[in-house]
Parts: sequence; structure tokens; C-alpha cells
Amino acid sequence: MVTDITTTKYAERARALMGAAQKLRDIGAQAFVDIPRIAVIGGQSAGKSSLVEAVSGIRVPRDSGTCTRCPMEINLINTPGQWSCRITLRFEYDSSGIPLTEVQSVPFGLPFASRDDVELALRRAQTAVLNHPKMNTEFFILKSRDELEYYRTYEAFDSGTLKFSKNTVVVDIFDEKCANLSFVDLPGLIQNDEQSTVQLVEDLVRSNIEGNCLILVTIPMSDDIENQRAMRIALEVDTEKTRTIGVLTKPDTLTAGALNARKKWKDLMAGNDKSIEPHALKLGYYCVKLADDAERATNPSREERNASETMFFSTTLPWSTIPDRKLFGVSNLVNDLSRYLTEILESILPRLGEQAREQLKSCRDSLAQLPELLHGDVSSEVLERVTNFCQELTATVYGYEYILGVQHAGPNISSNKSFIQSNRAMYKGFRSQIRHTAPDFRPFENHQDYTKPSFADLDGSSSHEGQGNGPRDLLYVRKVIKESIAWELPNNVPFDAKRRLIEEFVCEWDGPALKCFEDVSTHLSSCLDDILRRHFERFSRLKNHIGTFVKDLFSVQKKIARSAIDSALNLEKNPLFTQNEHYLSRLQDKWLAEYSEIRRNQTKYLKTCGALSETHYSTAASPVMGVYEMPRIDPPSVRAIRALAEMGYPGLSEIYIRLRMRVLDEFNEELIVMADVRAYFFVAYKRIIDSVPLTIEHMLNQGLADCMKKSLLQKLDLGAPDATRRLKDLLAEDPDIARRRRELTAKIERLEKIQAELRTWLT
Repeated sequence: MVTDITTTKYAERARALMGAAQKLRDIGAQAFVDIPRIAVIGGQSAGKSSLVEAVSGIRVPRDSGTCTRCPMEINLINTPGQWSCRITLRFEYDSSGIPLTEVQSVPFGLPFASRDDVELALRRAQTAVLNHPKMNTEFFILKSRDELEYYRTYEAFDSGTLKFSKNTVVVDIFDEKCANLSFVDLPGLIQNDEQSTVQLVEDLVRSNIEGNCLILVTIPMSDDIENQRAMRIALEVDTEKTRTIGVLTKPDTLTAGALNARKKWKDLMAGNDKSIEPHALKLGYYCVKLADDAERATNPSREERNASETMFFSTTLPWSTIPDRKLFGVSNLVNDLSRYLTEILESILPRLGEQAREQLKSCRDSLAQLPELLHGDVSSEVLERVTNFCQELTATVYGYEYILGVQHAGPNISSNKSFIQSNRAMYKGFRSQIRHTAPDFRPFENHQDYTKPSFADLDGSSSHEGQGNGPRDLLYVRKVIKESIAWELPNNVPFDAKRRLIEEFVCEWDGPALKCFEDVSTHLSSCLDDILRRHFERFSRLKNHIGTFVKDLFSVQKKIARSAIDSALNLEKNPLFTQNEHYLSRLQDKWLAEYSEIRRNQTKYLKTCGALSETHYSTAASPVMGVYEMPRIDPPSVRAIRALAEMGYPGLSEIYIRLRMRVLDEFNEELIVMADVRAYFFVAYKRIIDSVPLTIEHMLNQGLADCMKKSLLQKLDLGAPDATRRLKDLLAEDPDIARRRRELTAKIERLEKIQAELRTWLT
């Protein structure tokens, strides 16, 4: 007898809801929104195929081992008229299981009017899915069962036939005597196969039971529920146990003597024993008796099968004693499943429209962020990008303000000066390194007996003083002078002595200068990469093409600049020359006075007598004990200079007086050499700390920027006959961007279809 669920307005609503859900699946909506569905899972020999047959009223393929090798979606549609069935193949994935950008629904043969034709058609359809796209689906429409057996062999698998597929065989059954129901029959879980195949099937099952899915788990009563892997997987996904339904099969296998097993299953269904709590489900368990092979051979009608099943449960203990009779029989299971699915669809479908709108907006926003497609002349596009690239490079190295396509000279606080500021920091470091090479002269006969004096340099860099070659004491300088004597007249210090001492620090300048050059070169190279990326990243081929030219130009310009740096360094080595005579003379006097003063008071620097000498030279009496402090008496040299000034000779120094009076230190020549070399260091130091940075800026940074545009245009040869063809190839959109654009466009088209379908249903 047909229940009211197939004839009421409720049935019409259920049919409309399930039809809308099916249309959404046909356009690939499941990849975007979670469409409510029912999935049937179970292990081998759990009675899953028999359950599918009992629910659908058709025969499905049965074989030893696994017979279901891809999802099979069965849609039962209650509609007046003659029974009919149609099969469609829905391809959502490629052969590697990767989602396709466009879902394909391919009709498989003509509709059937006889149930007897469906089983072979399903075998053909499944084989077509397993061989797609390697073989055309039409190739399998007329294959015999024996011919189809080949595609279950290892030879076929080695030739490209898939063992399992994520694509779906869709079976639409139109029957005036059925309840409206839609479910997916998934491949049975396997154990005796390669581990990769076992895992493949499990992953396929898991992916189909996530989200808004009612999970129908077939459980044979001939085994313990604890042994059912299908139930474990279901509850791992459905942790709240709110959407899993247990379907107990094979109750006729429990013999009259299996009292414990019968009680256990009865308690599980009735829910009246605390021992079954770990297995309790919110939607509970159903028990069905499915046709065995002998009954299937008689090909019973749905009414005959239902009557036989009802008789079994009403006359067989302990099932006949359970009060709730809705827990027994396929018809009760189908009616409840139809009701559950209808309620879920009624609740969730309206919300899917909002999900689709949000995803559509996100996809459109992402598409808008991609670069616009080119529509103009390719030569103009390349010329504009090259020009903008060169302008930004020039603005960067010269410190101009840069706006896309425009550069301005002059200060602007919004300009990006980071390149120049970073270079200036490197040049400051270079200056410090050169300053550290100052000769470390000690005006003592043996510097090991004395502490290092402290000097106050004119540029305030006393902390860097005397970090170069050394220490160099008076005996060392005397040795250098002696080794440099050739045919000089007596009392003449050879210039070669000073040259040798100067060369000691000048030769140390190569390292810091070349390091500074390499650091700035690396910085420029990084800057070039950044500017290249900003102007050419959209077109990877053009970026690589231009990038090759830029690297070549950079390499050439770097060699030119390196040669200029070498020349600047060589200028400081020979000849030793300056026209800054006034500055040199002032420094000579200053350093001669410094060294002479330290020389006269060298006892203050003795390592063993430093503390004593401080006391020795303090002659003032302490007033603490009542003794008056003695009046301060200026040294003789100060009194002499004051007297000469009163006589009309102002501005004389102690050194000058000593020289004129021939009151000379025995190391006077050495002191003068020290002073002259130290003075020249500052003259040359102030030259080199400017000349090296200016050479780098002029010959490397600015030199490259100045020649860049002309060189690039010559390399591109925009006026050549084949220029348009070459440039079109270079301007081809980046493959990743093109792929992203295709994906977003396909998603937008599919989401628009989803929205349209949902609007149609909602209105």
C-alpha cells in the first residue's frame, strides 16, 4: 500500500525541493555550497547493494569483491505515469581527482521503460566513468557484460582504466508508487587490497559524508557493531551523532539460539539499556530484511517484497515484541528518510542563496584585482612600460620625486629617498673605515714602555685615532729614515721615508673602498629587481626578457665603475700631491706641537710610573693643614713667548723658538716626519672619502640610469618587421594570472547559475 507521503501536498513540496537540489548538483553547486543529501556507506557484504535495490526498486551491479566503483546518485521522483529511468554521467573531476572548472552532465543512452535493462546499463555507465576522458562515453553504451569484464582486470588498470572515480553516475527513476528521495550510494569500504586503494576508497567516502549529509550506515547483524569500520568513520565525521542513521541488515541470519546477539540488537533498537549508549544515535536505528538470492530470482514487486518483510518482523522474535513498528521495514525507512531530507532542504536551501551571493562577491572582487586585459597596440604598451621603468630608476638614483610616468627634480617630502639614504649610510661607514687607517705614531723611543696618548683631531674623530698600521715609535721612524737614505745632503730627510710611511696607510684603502663599491652595487641590483617587478611583473615573459637586458647593462656599467674606482685609488698612491698647502701646513704645525709636547712630558705616559708622575708634578701646597697655597709660576717657555710678544713678536710658538734657537730634541727629525705624514693623511683622507662615493654615484648608479632607456630600446628593436609578433609573445599574460582569471570566470559563471536556480526555486 502506498503511504500518504507520496500523494499529499507535502509530497509535491518534497519533489520540488529534491528537484532543486538535483539541479544544483548538476551545475556543480556542491563545490561551492553544501547541498543537503543522503549517503549510503558500508563495508563489503554488509547488504548495502541489497538495501539500494530495495529502496530504489531497480537492480544494481553485483559482483564478487567491490561492485560500486564510483558514486551512484539515485533520485526517486514520484510522478504520475509509466515507470521510466534515465542515466546521466556527471563529470566534476579529471582523472587525477582535481575539480574541473566546468561541470559536464552527459546523458548516457536513451531512457529505459523496463527495470530489467537498468543493471547492465549501470555497468556500462560505471565503466564509461572509469575510462573518462581516455575513451568516449558512447563507446560503452552497447557493450555486453562479457566485454565489460575486461575493464575490471589489471591489464585494463595498467592501460589507464581507473579503479575508482570521484565522478558520479546519476540515476533518475520516475515512479508513481515511490516516495520522493535522493541519495548517493558510495563504494563499499574494502580491506583486502593494496593499502593505497583501501585509503583511496576511504577518502572518497569521507569526502562525500562531510557537511549537510545524512549518513546511512549499513550494519550486518551477523557481525558485532564494534567491528563496523563504516560506523567508526561516520562517527569520526559526525562527532555529535546527529546525522547518522544505522540500518541493520540480515536479521534472518540470527538463529534461534543466538540469544545474546538478539538481545543486544534488540536493546540497541529499543534504546532501553545503558550498555548501548556508546552506539546511541539521535536518529536511531532501523532494521530491514532484504531479499536473498532465491527471492531476487523470482523478481518480486515492491508490494510483494514489503509484504514479505512485514510478515517476517511481525512473526519473528524478538522483533515482533518491539512496540515501535516504524523502526522495521524498508518502506518505513524510506518514508522517514524522505521526511528528514525534505526538512533539511526546507531549512538550508534558502541559506544557500546567501552563501552563493557572498562567494560571488568574493570572486568578482578577486577578478577585479587582476590586471586588465590588454586591448591596445603592443609596441605602445612596451614603450610605455620601458619608459616608466627608466624614469623611476632615474628618479631613484638622482633623488627626484617619481609619479607613474612623470619625474620631477627638486625637494619633495613625499618622495622615496630610501635608496640614496641607504647609500649615504654605506658611505658614512666607508669614511669611518678609512679614518681607522690613520697612522698610529707614538713619540716615544720604545712605545711598549708607554701608554697610548690621546689626541683631539680637528674633525672631532679622536675615538678613531691611531687604528691603522702601528704602533710606530721614534725608533721605527728613525729606522725608516735610515733605510731610505741615498744621495741626500746631510741633515736632509729623504722623501722616500715619508712616502713609505704614507704608503702604509694608503694601501689599506683598497679593501674598504671595494667593499663599499660592492655593497652599493648589491643595493642597486636589488633596487633594479624591485623596479622591474613593479613595471613588468604582470607579463612574466617580458619581465624575464627585459630583466636579461638590464642585468647585462648592469654588469657592463659595474665593470666601468670598478675601473673608475681603481683609478681613484691609484691617484692616491702616486704621485703624493696636494695644492691644499695652507691646510697641510696648519696640520703639520698642529701635529708637531702635539708630538713635541708629549715627547717633553713622556714620563706622564710611563706604564710603571704614571700614577707617581701625577703626584710629582703637583707642587701646590694643601690649604687643609693651614698652609697657604704657593702662587702659580708659569713655565719658562710661556714667560719667554709672553716677553717676545711684548717686544713686538706676537704669535710665536715654542716649537718655532726652539728651531730658531737650535734647541732641538735628538729625535727632532723623526718628530717632523711623524707630523708631516700625519698631516698628509688628513689631506688625502678628506679627498678619498669624497672621491670614492662620488665615483660610485656618477659611474655606477647615475651612469646606469643615464644609458638605460636608449640601450633597452636598441635591444628591443621596436621598428623591426617582426617586432609586433615578438612583443605579442612577450606580452602574453602570465600563466598563473591567466589560470586564475579562467578559474574565477568559471566560478562566477557557475555561481550565477546557482543564484538563478535558487531564485527560481524560492519564487
